[in-house]
Amino acid sequence: MATSTTAADADRRAPRAGSPARGPARRPRGPRRSLLPYLLLAPAVVLELAIHVIPMVVGVWMSLLELTQFHIRNWSTAPFVGLENYRATLDLNSAAGKELLHSFWITLVYSLLSVGFAWLLGISAQSSCNGRSGDGRSCGRCSSPRTRCRSTPP
Repeated sequence: MATSTTAADADRRAPRAGSPARGPARRPRGPRRSLLPYLLLAPAVVLELAIHVIPMVVGVWMSLLELTQFHIRNWSTAPFVGLENYRATLDLNSAAGKELLHSFWITLVYSLLSVGFAWLLGISAQSSCNGRSGDGRSCGRCSSPRTRCRSTPP
């Protein structure tokens, strides 16, 4: 079935003088993007580099040098030893290796005790909040000053 357009239909579709054109706005061709997001991120990137990344890189570089009391003031003149510092520390028969192993054990025990204590505290708080009702809402209901606390649901 063919449709025909009349002059009135064409006049309705055509934009009027002084009115904006209807239809989707045309985007400029090509990969033209705004620089504003990158300019807004630039201070954060610069500060992240200055505060975290550069000191980490310098610290790793210093760990590869033989720093002694003679080179600590001007550590750029210290001789490069590579991974020798790490080999000396990870030798578990040396004094430094024994101290490292001891610090690992202390860290492990501290972590297990603190996580275990937090877990027990959370479980006991959850159990006391459930009360006799068992629905888990009794703590919220009792903590509100406007409502009366009941141990059994209505």
